[in-house]
Amino acid sequence: MAGCSCTQILDTYYGEDFVGKYSCTPGLLEEVAEDVLDGLLGYELVETVVVPALPITPTLSTFIPELDTSYILIASGTALAGDNIQFDAQYATLDGVTWTDLVPGYEDETTGDTGLLDLWVDGVNVAWGAYNALHTYQIDYTGTGSAIGLEIYDTYPDNNTGSLSVDIYQPIY
Repeated sequence: MAGCSCTQILDTYYGEDFVGKYSCTPGLLEEVAEDVLDGLLGYELVETVVVPALPITPTLSTFIPELDTSYILIASGTALAGDNIQFDAQYATLDGVTWTDLVPGYEDETTGDTGLLDLWVDGVNVAWGAYNALHTYQIDYTGTGSAIGLEIYDTYPDNNTGSLSVDIYQPIY
């Protein structure tokens, strides 16, 4: 946006309410540039939580989201379970090609039980969205005033290896 003032740039991407609350600084303009690239306008990364595939207890964020504030969680990566099962935040595969929300051979496919090997948030099996070949998924999250609990749900986790990552983004205004 050559020739634009800082105020014009902020107004274009965030609106007039934002411009009145923040002054133009090089750091803020860098954040705007990052937001344009990552598509998360108005959010900044505050923590990356590594969630082990071998869950003992939920992994807690060190970041404490404010009550009733909107955040974005982005889960990424794959891990392994027994019997050569590879999984991501919501989908699993035995052959590395066909990914399904049901763990092949381990869940009751007639009832649609889809929680096994899913990445749960605060003890709840969340819907991470449609399958993504990059194994990256995004959900909205409303702060509870407590750390975020993240875990991979498995009834027999002892043969799991690896981890998934969850990036926590908070609003910048």
